[in-house]
Amino acid sequence: MVAVFLLLTLLATQIITLGFLQRLSSFYVGSDQRALQQSLQEWVVQAQQLLASGGQAQGPPALQQVTGYLENLSDAPYSLWLLDGNQGCVWSSLDACADDPFVATTPGMANVLLGQTGVRCAPPFGSRPALWCADAVLDPQDDKLVGVVVALDPANDIYQTIPQIRAILLTWTLVALAAMGALSLLLARTITGPIGALTRRARAMAAGDFSGRLPVQSRDEVGQLSAMFNHLSRRLQETLDEIRAEQRRAAAILNNMTDGILAVDPRGTVLLCNPAAGELLGCEPAALVGAAVGGRVPEALGGPLLEAAAGSPPGGPPGGVVAVHVRAASRHILAHIAPLADSLASRGSVAVLHDVTARERLESLRKEFVANVSHELRTPVTTIKLYAETLLDWGLEDEAVARPKVEVIAAETDRMHRLIQDLLVLSRLDGPERLLPRVHADLRALAEEVVARLRASAAEKGLELSLRADPDPVPVAVDQDGIVRVLSNLVLNAIDFTPRGGRVTVAVRRGADGSAAVEVADTGIGIPPEALPRLFERFFRVDPSRNRQFGGSGLGLAIAREIVDAHGGRLEVESELGSGSRFRFVLPPEGERP
Repeated sequence: MVAVFLLLTLLATQIITLGFLQRLSSFYVGSDQRALQQSLQEWVVQAQQLLASGGQAQGPPALQQVTGYLENLSDAPYSLWLLDGNQGCVWSSLDACADDPFVATTPGMANVLLGQTGVRCAPPFGSRPALWCADAVLDPQDDKLVGVVVALDPANDIYQTIPQIRAILLTWTLVALAAMGALSLLLARTITGPIGALTRRARAMAAGDFSGRLPVQSRDEVGQLSAMFNHLSRRLQETLDEIRAEQRRAAAILNNMTDGILAVDPRGTVLLCNPAAGELLGCEPAALVGAAVGGRVPEALGGPLLEAAAGSPPGGPPGGVVAVHVRAASRHILAHIAPLADSLASRGSVAVLHDVTARERLESLRKEFVANVSHELRTPVTTIKLYAETLLDWGLEDEAVARPKVEVIAAETDRMHRLIQDLLVLSRLDGPERLLPRVHADLRALAEEVVARLRASAAEKGLELSLRADPDPVPVAVDQDGIVRVLSNLVLNAIDFTPRGGRVTVAVRRGADGSAAVEVADTGIGIPPEALPRLFERFFRVDPSRNRQFGGSGLGLAIAREIVDAHGGRLEVESELGSGSRFRFVLPPEGERP
């Protein structure tokens, strides 16, 4: 901007200087030329009048008369020459009359010598700062050329003044350029300063920094631009914050979804994979994003995804949702696939993955549960029916024959009753009334009661049943019947599966945090490691043939786990095959409720 202003200023001053000097030179040169022309005309007229008054003098006498007249003009301010018809110098006001090439070759001289009357003037010849005029002196008798008078004005003042004026103008031009440079620099800074600040802010915004603001120092266009830039920066910051908040919310939703989300672009590159999808597919989401869907995703899922991304989902109309069953990483996955498309073209596809393994497992457990219940009920019903028919046919009259059969019927009936009671307990624990009524009790006293009641059963098998507990009470807030049931199930299992001569120990302790723990340890046959994960499943038996020997239904440990869970505690087991088992349940402090 400064350079442009300086160039414009220089151009303007040069135009003004040239115009001014031209007009000044024209004015002064014209004025001097008119004065020179007027003087020359007067001298020529007077010379002709002199010739007219002098008679018929011809040739040299006439030139001599004119020369004499010119010599008398000693006060003339100009240099004078008198030339003959051959352009030879007859007389000069200078010291010597010599051929002056300046006079002889001056344009227009030939016209004067040919007798064309009238004053002829020309601009300076060459580099000599002078003005000249020439006029012919004619004989009054026959109008023949007598000679040519040439007058020359050196015009030194004029041609010396013009360079001085030019120097003065050049000096002031430089001053004007300096002043204009300073003013233009100041003006440029007032414009480029805000523009530079805008540029820096735009660069910062491009780098992601929207916090800065520009100072608004005026109300002109630059100030309005700064104000609008601040408004734009603020709106961009707000919009970016909203987008980031939405992204965080969307990321939180995607990351915490139990269903998997998998999105691919039209080229088959994975765009999005949440943790649930990575877990279902058996790979890390970060490793899956950016990879080709064909190399990391099972073909049963990758193929439909690519087809949906191309706009033609298999088995359904374009733009529709397709359900695909996939097995991956030991899981059964139900995938709903839909294309991601706008009004112009396909943008990829997305799949929502549902883990139906648990659903299938639940369905399998339900079927197994029904089968187990049916089996458990069918056996005693069949036994009762068989013995009842036998009694009706053969043994009603003979008490010795009927009694054993009636005792079997009673035992089977008790077994059915216990099974039904266990099922009712499980049903209640699974229902909305899971929270049990609680009272303040002493866990140590409850354990003593169970041990005392079952000590006779242990003695019949030749086992040692003992209780180890601190003398101080262990207060708990529990459902007494439920905790007694848990203790009884654990102790009975230990007695049933411990060979003669073994030992069963019940320990009651109080934790430092106020919790209460009960541990039932035996020296029995132990539990195989592969059976431990399923030990608390309903109707699960480690060895069904041995359980049938003791009349177990496979519900005791399941009920114990449900009761402990309902109290907010946990039931754990440690066992080694052939070395016994250790069951331990922990109840929370008395003041805490689940």
